[in-house]
Amino acid sequence: MKWNTLYYVYEVLVVLVTLGIGWLWWSEPAIEAENYWPSYNTSLEQSIYRATLAAQASDSTLRADVRKQGSSREGVDRIGRAALLQQRTNQVMAIVETAKNRLKNLPKNAQRQTSNLMINQAMAYRIKDSLDRYVDWLTFEFRDLGLPKFEKLAKHDHRKDWYYPWESIQDFPKRYFKYTRPAEAITILNLQQAAVKRYESKVLKRLDAGSITSSCGFNKVEPGVFAPLNTLQVGDEYTADMFISASASKYYTRMTYNGRPITVKDGKGEVLFTARGKSKQYWKSGFIFRKRGTLKDTTITYTLPFEVLPK
Repeated sequence: MKWNTLYYVYEVLVVLVTLGIGWLWWSEPAIEAENYWPSYNTSLEQSIYRATLAAQASDSTLRADVRKQGSSREGVDRIGRAALLQQRTNQVMAIVETAKNRLKNLPKNAQRQTSNLMINQAMAYRIKDSLDRYVDWLTFEFRDLGLPKFEKLAKHDHRKDWYYPWESIQDFPKRYFKYTRPAEAITILNLQQAAVKRYESKVLKRLDAGSITSSCGFNKVEPGVFAPLNTLQVGDEYTADMFISASASKYYTRMTYNGRPITVKDGKGEVLFTARGKSKQYWKSGFIFRKRGTLKDTTITYTLPFEVLPK
């Protein structure tokens, strides 16, 4: 009797050990993925910020060069085309950013909710349509610049169907967003935004707007502001991201909106207000930063124009 009892206890222990090993085997990739995607997304978003900052610097360089050359008609035309390019780019970036923000509010493993948002609610299809129209517009609007062919961004590459044969018949939204974790979906959207900024940089270079990478150094202190839209209607929410490209850990950083301090986290701050009054307006962003171990503050301010239209 004792032997039978010991035997059954032994069997139970074997089963428990087997299940424990299996749990560790299957959960380890999930734990790694849970840590990996947020870190990867942070890196991608920092690259997107740097690209945005570089585009702003390139536009300033172009305007300065045109003024030095006497503001010729051709130069003024290039300024207008660069401004239009950045406006259209910011509109596309804002559409993708809206989806990212909604995904960031979902629980970590909300695969069904991600699928519902991106596919059932058609958000991924709206993004695909916006990206496709953007590429078509670039190709037509700047056809005289001798640019390389711009490939569609939201497409399904059948050569990357690694696992299941039915993947080849799925469209782009279902292929990348069906039952995907929010962080993974955000990664796809970050890659799309990075590609949009890469296309923008190629056009800016051909417009002779200076080197698009000149202010993208990892160790340089480069404050910047990214505002998706600069034309709004009364009652709309105006949003802007303030950021500093240098490592946030090396600097004490403060930021202000119209002289009032805002919360800074990891070198980033957010500005949000409701557009009021029908007119051309502006707001001032302020950066005060000091390298750790020093006593001297550096202050940089930018004036951001925007226009409010009637409903």
